[in-house]
Amino acid sequence: MISVCMATYNGETFLKKQIDSILSQLGNDDELIISDDGSIDKTISIINEINDQRIKLYHHSSAVPKNKKKFDLHTINHYISFNFLNALNKAKGDYIFFSDQDDIWYSYKIEKCIDVLNNCDMVLSNFSLINNTDQVIINKYLKKRRFINNYIIRSFSPGYSGCAMAFRKEMLKYILPFPKDMSCGHDNWAGICVAKFGKLSFIDEPLFQHRIHEKNNSGFCKKSPNNILQKINWRTSMFFNILMRKRKK
Repeated sequence: MISVCMATYNGETFLKKQIDSILSQLGNDDELIISDDGSIDKTISIINEINDQRIKLYHHSSAVPKNKKKFDLHTINHYISFNFLNALNKAKGDYIFFSDQDDIWYSYKIEKCIDVLNNCDMVLSNFSLINNTDQVIINKYLKKRRFINNYIIRSFSPGYSGCAMAFRKEMLKYILPFPKDMSCGHDNWAGICVAKFGKLSFIDEPLFQHRIHEKNNSGFCKKSPNNILQKINWRTSMFFNILMRKRKK
């Protein structure tokens, strides 16, 4: 069984394309779990109009403030991470995928990821970058050398992308619960946990199109607003959090 976990917030512009690209790859017993963080646009209406039994919509209890743009990256990551956590806690699948609300998955993404997951605990794939008109900006964004399977190195230089991530359900015992201060983001935390306790693989072939536009929260092609002290503090916190996480039988 496959569980795709998607976190939404005011995603009306691109949401349907992404949902359609995911549902076309899911079987009847699979699920697309959507956790919405208080959208005030047509996001909920779009999801309901699709009317597919594989979609399971949940509402996150802590809605994102309307003035979210005024928050620093740490606070935004915190809200996004716990919105994903709400979806992740509902997942029942043997294989779990994270999904952004505005990307487009290629028709073979799930199949190729699961084929690799037969021999590892987590897989990350390459992807293309597109703009708000679906025009390809960069055909292959990631470089394989970025994925060093060492949790100490990754704690201080994480660089994991949740939208490119899929993992076996057995990894949840290490990933959950999230640290209370999720400064690193759900994706970096999950990746570092697997780097410590499991085996990670990388697919160099782009398996989806990641959208860059003025309203999304992606860090791609954007300069971080955080100063050096913030970066050091958050990475140090992440390192000590992962040190406290013990191997479980």
